[in-house]
Amino acid sequence: MNTQNNPFLKIGNNGPLIRETNFWETQIAKQGILFLSFNAGAARLLVPENHEYLRDMTASDYAILTRGRWNGQPSYELLFEDNSDAPYMVFMNSSTFDRMLPESEADSDLPLLVYVRGEEHPVIASRKPARYRVVANLPCMKPITFPPVIPDAV
Repeated sequence: MNTQNNPFLKIGNNGPLIRETNFWETQIAKQGILFLSFNAGAARLLVPENHEYLRDMTASDYAILTRGRWNGQPSYELLFEDNSDAPYMVFMNSSTFDRMLPESEADSDLPLLVYVRGEEHPVIASRKPARYRVVANLPCMKPITFPPVIPDAV
């Protein structure tokens, strides 16, 4: 599968899981940039090798995925909630994700699978519940009312 915004990135899916990918050989991975992909009701975050914030991602309780405009462009804000005053957060523009989730799915829960490079196949380093929401502009400082849950599908 060629992704829409990055034609050199290929992802082979097994439902919500990533079976294979060439992400770690792409220029964006070599530059240390995260990539967000969606399939079969799951968000999958591909993490470059030696990424310094992987521990912060895996230590979080859940994630909040917010769609909105950042610097005038359609973007995502991905916040890893760890109940600290400074949770890890990343902004992603259209070159770092494969599609926008529809507004009709706002306020729904989905699994967030954090992938790292494995010896033969991508490896899930972390599986978090995530809440998807839509706002006009990013950043969004609005808390969610209750923690998300991972749907039974993954």
